[in-house]
Amino acid sequence: MELVVILAACFTLLFIVEVFLGGALPAPEIGCKSVGGRMKMGAFFGQALPLSLAGIGLPMSIQHGWAIWLVAGGLILHMLVCRIMKAC
Repeated sequence: MELVVILAACFTLLFIVEVFLGGALPAPEIGCKSVGGRMKMGAFFGQALPLSLAGIGLPMSIQHGWAIWLVAGGLILHMLVCRIMKAC
């Protein structure tokens, strides 16, 4: 149960940082164009969140069988937001 609360807190913080605060800004380099700005909701729920769900769910599924549902949920979320709603 504690693991689920920790995962929910991490995904909530990821949402706040990426959508509302503009993401983690990289260190500026000479000659490189700056990539900045806030992530759109469609891009977050269609790309960033499913990727982070799969990145956490696959290794965690070795010890916790229920974690494979994170990967399946990420796939469904990506298909729904990017393919059906075309919000990405």
